[in-house]
Amino acid sequence: MTRMQAAPTTTRNMHNCHCCISRWSEAQQTVLEVVMRCDRETNSAVETVGLYGEIDADEFPCKSCVVDARSNEEPFYEVRDYLDNVPSDCLMAIDHTVYVCSYNNIIKSWVLTNTGLVHDRTYEIEQSNRIRDSLMCVSSCPEQALFATGSNHGTINVFDSRSSNKPIRQYRPSYSRYVDKLTMNTKYILSASEDETVTVSVWDQRADRIVKSITIPGERGEYPTCMSMRRDWVCVGNTKKLHMLDLTNDFELVKSYSTEHTETLTGVRLTHGCLITSSYDGTVRISSPTDPPKHIATLCPKIGAIDSMDYLNDTLAIAGGSLVVWRPRNQRV
Repeated sequence: MTRMQAAPTTTRNMHNCHCCISRWSEAQQTVLEVVMRCDRETNSAVETVGLYGEIDADEFPCKSCVVDARSNEEPFYEVRDYLDNVPSDCLMAIDHTVYVCSYNNIIKSWVLTNTGLVHDRTYEIEQSNRIRDSLMCVSSCPEQALFATGSNHGTINVFDSRSSNKPIRQYRPSYSRYVDKLTMNTKYILSASEDETVTVSVWDQRADRIVKSITIPGERGEYPTCMSMRRDWVCVGNTKKLHMLDLTNDFELVKSYSTEHTETLTGVRLTHGCLITSSYDGTVRISSPTDPPKHIATLCPKIGAIDSMDYLNDTLAIAGGSLVVWRPRNQRV
């Protein structure tokens, strides 16, 4: 991805490949269907994000399209009556498995099949003190099949999804009080807390220590509410703004953007071809990964406030009163 510069009047892609929106070969696309094809002129990978239902490709680049995620077709998978005790940032995925953790210190995994979600495993963290931890958040590193959880007592546990149901390592960030936001990759684990610190701690997994503490701008009470890390960029959401950190430049804050969500942000995912955000306002907004981001579509799943969101392998999962998963119509596990 190219580094973002302070150029408010210029739209620039945040990734090496460009997003070919105006030259689709098909006039109609399906929601969240990511179409990878080769741009014959530049011989580079091109990614386009389709919309739910039928959209005229000629109108798509210049018009906002608000779509009802239930107007044409029900979600491919839906699980109800399970998420009664789940905090707001406790949903993530590795390959075809969705992981959900809860206040009762248990993580459950669900495998996506062609017939629905099938419960796979249950992970439980042993307590070493009289006060029982509550899990507040979870994040994953699909490249290494690892995931990490954060607790209300400041403990971060790392699991290997391929092996034991027990943590493979554990650490505590510098503030060591309350961890309710996580994002990770093969090298770093970033954590944040909804408290007066308004900071993000960067843990180097190889050095096994905190290497950076980042103060996120905002008014009093505007603490980090969601984070996403992809390649050279980290997205941090708080209330209604997104803040971009440059991982290649010591996590320097380079830009902040307002969003059109009407309530606090609860999820953010930066992918190859789009920027996805969710909110307590009950919507998922899809934008272009450009400077500044441009609105593409809005999903309205009608499950009330959206507490958490994740996107991986062309699959979008959201958690609120239910766990709802969308996959392209023409794709099966």
